[in-house]
Amino acid sequence: MRAQWIKSQSEFESISQKWDELLVQTDPTNPFLSSHFILTWWKHYKDRYGIKILVLYEGYDLVAGLPLYEDCFSFPFQSIRFLYYLGGAVANYTEPLVKGRRPDYLGALFQWLHTEKTWDILHFKNVRHGHPLIEFSIKNSSSFVIQGHMNWAVDLSQGVDSYFKSRSKKLLKDLRSKRKQLIREYGAISLLSISGEDKIKEHLKIYRDCSVQSFYSRAQKNNFEDMLYFNFFQDFLILMEQKRKLRAYILKAGAKILALSFNLQLPNGFHWLLTGFNQEFHHFRPGYILTEETIRMLENEKQAYYNWYGHESFFKLQWCNKIEPLYRIKMVRKSLFNYGCHYAEELLRSNSVLKKWAKRLYGVS
Repeated sequence: MRAQWIKSQSEFESISQKWDELLVQTDPTNPFLSSHFILTWWKHYKDRYGIKILVLYEGYDLVAGLPLYEDCFSFPFQSIRFLYYLGGAVANYTEPLVKGRRPDYLGALFQWLHTEKTWDILHFKNVRHGHPLIEFSIKNSSSFVIQGHMNWAVDLSQGVDSYFKSRSKKLLKDLRSKRKQLIREYGAISLLSISGEDKIKEHLKIYRDCSVQSFYSRAQKNNFEDMLYFNFFQDFLILMEQKRKLRAYILKAGAKILALSFNLQLPNGFHWLLTGFNQEFHHFRPGYILTEETIRMLENEKQAYYNWYGHESFFKLQWCNKIEPLYRIKMVRKSLFNYGCHYAEELLRSNSVLKKWAKRLYGVS
């Protein structure tokens, strides 16, 4: 086997067809490993981060790959160099591409990675339960496997009636009341499909404004205030629209926009990318009504899986009935300083007061 570092977009474009063919064979439900995602993120973030992809060949066959970006945190006396999965916070799954999920290919990939001396800590933030990277890391003395958060999904395999019976009666009663009030004041409620590049662009701008306003009302900063972030999503959504994988919707009451969602249709079901609501109508719970309308639509289409990805929220807890663990995996190059940084970071993560202090002082997120 031989390994190669790819450090330019043109190099990766030259193998992108082979990469996507391997992805279809191995993990077609992970859009964050697709060449479309990788190249779009690379296009927008190449000036902010060092980006590179480690690929592994057996003969002429591509058998594994790992897209990464570099970041560095400087102390007054020393710096520590991080490697993260390409995509940053946008990548809801952060796993290497490995043919057949074979342990020998996975081991060879990381053996080559460890020969690269330009990093101190490698951090995968969203690894799904059952991925071989977890078992591989448990056996590695310099790796740490941390059950970070959960993957949330709606499972409709037992039928939508059974599903709604398992939800809060108080919640559903409240939604019926909100619906009646909306219809009385503004008109019929409708879930409308958005398609075409111009419409996607138009409604993504509406989504951005709604999302920023919603966060502003809670005194929080929104990622869409960063134009790089917005431009990445605009290009990626348009690309998914061209590939006929995007499903976008707008929820309206009469002529009023209540909420919007952008989703991916993948082989195993419907996957949520962006969902937001109009803060003007927050007292009508438009996000909840959008969810209910989407689930009814999926029922009509005979779809049984609606994936909401990770990170806990009360909203997800109320709707999701399929909850599986997601893991953070950190590989630390052996040195007292690196281990100290690892434990310090974990302490910050576990203590909200310390985390807030560090964020103000150093910009740590």
